[in-house]
Amino acid sequence: MTFWSALILGLVGSAHCAGMCGGIQVALQSQPSFVLLSRVQLFHHLLLLNAGRVVMYLTLGVVLSLLGLSVLSQVNTPTMIRAVRLFTGSVVLLIGVHFILRQSRPFRFLEQFGTGMWRIASRGIKPHNEIVSTPLRTLLNGMIWGLIPCGLVYAVLLTTVFTNNLVDAGMITLGFGLGTMPSLVLSGMLFKRLQEIVKHRGVQMAAGVFFVCGGLLIISAPYWVSSEFLRAYPQLINLVFCVT
Repeated sequence: MTFWSALILGLVGSAHCAGMCGGIQVALQSQPSFVLLSRVQLFHHLLLLNAGRVVMYLTLGVVLSLLGLSVLSQVNTPTMIRAVRLFTGSVVLLIGVHFILRQSRPFRFLEQFGTGMWRIASRGIKPHNEIVSTPLRTLLNGMIWGLIPCGLVYAVLLTTVFTNNLVDAGMITLGFGLGTMPSLVLSGMLFKRLQEIVKHRGVQMAAGVFFVCGGLLIISAPYWVSSEFLRAYPQLINLVFCVT
């Protein structure tokens, strides 16, 4: 997966994000003091809150990638490389299947692994009692919010475990986080219109097919990457890896 495919995943999956995380975002701004905020102040607050969430995604992606690279440095065998490719491709493929089946909470079975951590981390979220909360407090609340159990986030993080380097892992999680931001920052008619687009059956199906094909390409690449056809058209393999 790359920054651009992760960005697409974040945009298309934002309907799920708005449904699951929207309530938490409302709770984080439900204090009476928020009534006194101007539209500009509220927008800045939401932007900073979501920036904290994206920072947490990026941090988790880099940490998991570091662990994966440490494992590969010790067990860097052809069998291990094939297993890693199969694992990553399978995760991407399952993301596509979930979109095609229109699952309301994709990868729900993964959420149980983060429930305990979320119960502890959520205690660190502090309500805003001041008329205008401090930027640091808002950013920290957003970072803690990024730890909420979410199967789709976990699926993206799984693809970062065995990336080639830390930068790639950071770009994947950054792309996904930025893709989810419009649905959680926009409001009113713009939000409703965006939700109509990403929830459209055609958009969900197209995204599903995109990620299913990407997963299959990742899994099958070793079997055709050395073919004469591919050697004759090297730009094709570059296109494949840029997309997936």
